[in-house]
Amino acid sequence: MTDPRGMLYGRQWSVGLVVTLLVWACAANAEEDALADPLAGDAVELVDPPHEGYQRLLNARVQVKVLQGLEWPVIPPGPSIHSGESDERLPQIRQRLTLLGDFTASGMEDPSLYYDLELESAVRNFQARHGLEVDGVIGRRTLEAMNVTPQQRLNTIDVNLERWRWLPDVLGETRVQVNIAGYELQVFRDGRLAGTHRVVVGRPYRSTPLFSDQIRYLEFNPTWTVPFKLMVEDELPKIRRDPDRLRRLGFAIYQGWGDERRLVDPDTIDWDSLSRSYFPYQLVQQPGPTNALGQVKFMFPNRFAVYLHDTPAKNLFWRTERIFSSGCIRVDRPFELALQLLGDEGWDRGRINSILDRGETRVVHLPEPVPIHLQYWTAWAEADGTLNFRRDIYDRDHKVLDALRASAPGVPVERPADLQVF
Repeated sequence: MTDPRGMLYGRQWSVGLVVTLLVWACAANAEEDALADPLAGDAVELVDPPHEGYQRLLNARVQVKVLQGLEWPVIPPGPSIHSGESDERLPQIRQRLTLLGDFTASGMEDPSLYYDLELESAVRNFQARHGLEVDGVIGRRTLEAMNVTPQQRLNTIDVNLERWRWLPDVLGETRVQVNIAGYELQVFRDGRLAGTHRVVVGRPYRSTPLFSDQIRYLEFNPTWTVPFKLMVEDELPKIRRDPDRLRRLGFAIYQGWGDERRLVDPDTIDWDSLSRSYFPYQLVQQPGPTNALGQVKFMFPNRFAVYLHDTPAKNLFWRTERIFSSGCIRVDRPFELALQLLGDEGWDRGRINSILDRGETRVVHLPEPVPIHLQYWTAWAEADGTLNFRRDIYDRDHKVLDALRASAPGVPVERPADLQVF
């Protein structure tokens, strides 16, 4: 069973609220494999989480471990290599992809300097596994990923094995999982994967937090009350440059709060006189397709005030890296997700459209709350064993790795209460 103290540590670690950090070591340090150490066996078994994803990643670790003792010379930088071109680095690239399992032909001893279609297919597979643009071009970022050593990959795997220990033992047969580093949302129904959606997550300086909760209700045609921080940092400069955007995007301006607030004409406001220390207004964007939250949001009330929502900026879903939000999670194809969560309670797209057409805000509670887990996987293995890696967009991996290295197997690691992780 997963140690509950480890889950508490994981939640605190994820948002920078670090008190006593409890880390159970998978790898005591970069040179010593704690999983192979008989002294570590009891500690590892104690916190072995009962999740298929953990076991798949543990199995993949064994395969990467085989590569650890091999020479791993750096493939030198140079011009991007396109299919049909020749380059003296291609034999080394072909060998590297063979070792990694992406190139299945007899590429270890192939001296060809020609970039053929067979090798391009292997490159595309490698790019897909590493969250790179799948274009078949061997450019700087693709080469950098190829040059990551097996030891570095083992470190990343160990960090993500640790993250599995932070999760509840029971995730829920019906649930939503979001991999922040992978920009993907998965929906499970009755224990089976029912759908995947692309997501946009928080920028590094407004990162999306990690935690588990329950989606309780949906809100169609939502309004958006601009948070104070976003108001003074983002919206106020835009309004000063373009005052008409308030009307164009359907914003109402209120002075005061609660029952005493009153609607204010934006033309009567001296926007240049406002600042963080003096801003007595609220901006509320009215429902509609241009609303920053789109036409539906998925609510799991939490102290971070984050949620899933639609967006009018749907073009961003086609970016390879999608770190554009202020902490909330924008989801692609939101009405499909809504129907997946609402289940068979008489809901279909026509019923949703009728609500949207009325333009009024409508709250719809789910038949049963659905667990949601916001996670941060920079390494994971799929059901068929395919091993994936993603860029550490929030620069979190090395902090977890440092704690793992500092810990003795099975011994909690103490960290100063004022340590700020992020």
